[in-house]
Amino acid sequence: MREYEMMLIFDPELDVEKRKEIYNKLESLIKENGGEILKVDDWGIREFAYPIRHKNSGFYSLWEFKSGSDLPIFLRNQIRLIREIFRVMILRKENVKSFKGKKEVEVG
Repeated sequence: MREYEMMLIFDPELDVEKRKEIYNKLESLIKENGGEILKVDDWGIREFAYPIRHKNSGFYSLWEFKSGSDLPIFLRNQIRLIREIFRVMILRKENVKSFKGKKEVEVG
């Protein structure tokens, strides 16, 4: 099993109850397919660099999970069917660390 990071951007006008309902659906999809959720970190509402679906902001949520290599593709396809999620990006966590490391070198 590998570790993944998944960034989700929700409609900022989505109420908390509906977002919790979507969270429960995503948790079920991950667990039913042999994955394990490590962390869910809500970043809150942030401004976009350009409008997405006629909105200038979105609610960001970062998820960390472990799974086999098939689950991220399945999960991304399922998430694309949820209209309240504007964008999804799933990366292997080892690739995220290497990107952060390169960025720190450039700054320092």
